[in-house]
Amino acid sequence: MRNHSGEWHWDKKKKKYFFTFTWTPEPNKIHYIATTFSTVLKEHYAEHPSFGTYEWIGTHWSRMEDRNPLMRPIHQLMDEHDFHTRGNGRMNSIHDQITAYLETRKWDNPNLVTFANGTFDLTTNQLLPGHSQTDWLTFCFPFNNEPEAECPQWLDFIEKTYTKADGTPDPAVVNVLRAAFRWTICPKPVDAAFPYEVAFDVGGLVNHEQRPTASDFEGWEATLIKALQKNLNGGGVN
Repeated sequence: MRNHSGEWHWDKKKKKYFFTFTWTPEPNKIHYIATTFSTVLKEHYAEHPSFGTYEWIGTHWSRMEDRNPLMRPIHQLMDEHDFHTRGNGRMNSIHDQITAYLETRKWDNPNLVTFANGTFDLTTNQLLPGHSQTDWLTFCFPFNNEPEAECPQWLDFIEKTYTKADGTPDPAVVNVLRAAFRWTICPKPVDAAFPYEVAFDVGGLVNHEQRPTASDFEGWEATLIKALQKNLNGGGVN
């Protein structure tokens, strides 16, 4: 039973007011409870078909590691509605139905990257203001997207590390490394091979049964560069 409503009455004999509670039964069918609760919980939680429950934390969806993490908010909603009939079977059924209602399969759009100051759209090269739950992104870089930002220390390091025989920077190898890092941080579909991984997988040594020579590595680098440039639409590496 749950307290649904009530009203005040005037007792003429006792000359005072008293309150009469009106009690109504709880819903017998768990479907009604699950449907109602799911409309509230969907503002904060979502279900991934492979990785479980995620919680919206303002910038992106964060995976919840607890076992049955929705049980606590479901119990809290039961308390708020004065639903006292619980039991493991009933609660598990409510939990399972709510989980089904919260499931979505549109996770991690490969064309969107979230930063602290917004969401970057790779298809338009524009930074969109804010963060949207319906983008279903599960990661956010904890720093701002700044198109004019430079990284002289990093560029100086890789240019000094990857050099030609005469000690000057080797732009071909440097570009391969920069491209690899770019494809690493850009989100991609989890059920498809990453473009740069394909390049690294198919770009083996020419003389794979013999001791590698300098020419072998030159061919290996050229294969990677060609594949990466194709993936980048023939443009340079940013």
